[in-house]
Amino acid sequence: MLNNLLYEAGIKKHACNTNKKIILCYHGIDLVGNTKLNSKFISKKYFEKQLVYFKENFNIVSLKKFFEIKNKEVKEFTIAITFDDGYKNNFKYVLPLIEKHKIPYS
Repeated sequence: MLNNLLYEAGIKKHACNTNKKIILCYHGIDLVGNTKLNSKFISKKYFEKQLVYFKENFNIVSLKKFFEIKNKEVKEFTIAITFDDGYKNNFKYVLPLIEKHKIPYS
């Protein structure tokens, strides 16, 4: 499960990144992870599992903060979570989870 979470979020392949910072870019979230129309969607439940894991194991920063520290050394692995499109499902499913888990987003 852990390796799957890391792989799905793109972290495992970047874990050897020497500056310990990456930006995760999601495409879309829905209730069931329906990949029939779009293979880049994941379910709300799976996204929340990822958020919980990230919050427990990484330093999560806003994209603005990420670029402020981009060239600085960090002690812990730091991630910024982004979405590449402004779909309605981001507001419907993502924003409540981001707020629930107090993930920086501004």
